[in-house]
Amino acid sequence: MKKFICICLVTLLSCIVLNGCAQKTPVKIVQPNNDVIDLHTPSNLDEFEAEVDCIVKGILSDDSEEVLRESSIDLGNGKTAKVVTGGWTITSLQITEVFKGDLKAGNTIRLDEPYWIENRDEGPVVFIDEFYPNPYVPAEKGKEYLFFLMHQDESRGEFADTYAVNSRIYNHLPVISSNTRSTGENLLTQNLSETEKDVLGSDETYLDFYRQAIDKYMK
Repeated sequence: MKKFICICLVTLLSCIVLNGCAQKTPVKIVQPNNDVIDLHTPSNLDEFEAEVDCIVKGILSDDSEEVLRESSIDLGNGKTAKVVTGGWTITSLQITEVFKGDLKAGNTIRLDEPYWIENRDEGPVVFIDEFYPNPYVPAEKGKEYLFFLMHQDESRGEFADTYAVNSRIYNHLPVISSNTRSTGENLLTQNLSETEKDVLGSDETYLDFYRQAIDKYMK
């Protein structure tokens, strides 16, 4: 069952949806239509690493909370309705290895990802937050990833002392095991889900940084 904790604002309502049960597999992901232009793109993995506070390997738990932005719309005749205009999901992340930052293996942190889920007639639909500048595929629960994270300070309200994924398209990468590497198969697609392949698998920048991360962190 979902519990809703709502904090009313003048024209904007932010609510945290505590989800205590496992999500069904989403039927699709809706990416935002935004015109955000990235004026600086790192040319290599070293430049990208300088942007982030933490680089870790970790596995997501199944305890997600949604932090939603809602606004009211006028339906006429004195009636209004609330609609979701954006949202993030916060999930516990069990750290398995640390490459940068003050975290330690075995720590559990709260990870922010720029999406929320709506249950539609056709099934669960993932919506990526409109302020996130790149295509995004949520990390799978129980699967190990290499994360590039930014620490959120006390000024971030309900996000205080959480860790957000960096805004680059390659901010979390599925970890490839030594067994997978030894097969000689395509390392870049062997560990990607079908959704990751569809959304990210043809992006040359993503693939290039994935290759660099495999060579540095997944040997």
